[in-house]
Amino acid sequence: MEEHMKKISALTLTLVIIACFSTAPANAGAARRHTIEGFVLGTGVALIGTAIIHGMNQRHQPSLDYPKHKRHYNSRNQRQHARYDWGPRGHWEIQKVWIADRPQKRWNPGHYTRRGNWVDGRYQKVRVRDGHWQTQKVWVAR
Repeated sequence: MEEHMKKISALTLTLVIIACFSTAPANAGAARRHTIEGFVLGTGVALIGTAIIHGMNQRHQPSLDYPKHKRHYNSRNQRQHARYDWGPRGHWEIQKVWIADRPQKRWNPGHYTRRGNWVDGRYQKVRVRDGHWQTQKVWVAR
């Protein structure tokens, strides 16, 4: 695969270099025509390069047709229901999950207590949200 990629890269680079050096210098009167030709040439190179890269990176997708050797036939030579393997074995279950308390540090400013004593300000952990049960879909593998 690596050899194939090197060949395609070398071929693409060679074609781009040849295209750059094979163009004739532009005349002052034909500047607009050469601008359009350059645009068309650049668009073509971009499309071909994209197609080459896409072809190299494309993984072969399995077809949706079930293989003939996996089909089951009964005695009357009629096709029975084929067992299709569409993915990993398992199922979804709904389970109850405990969501823990969410504490947060908040500033408690200095103040007097009920007995008249001064308490300096400090950060305290305050519960912002109580813990609770929540239902979630969980994948259970077989």
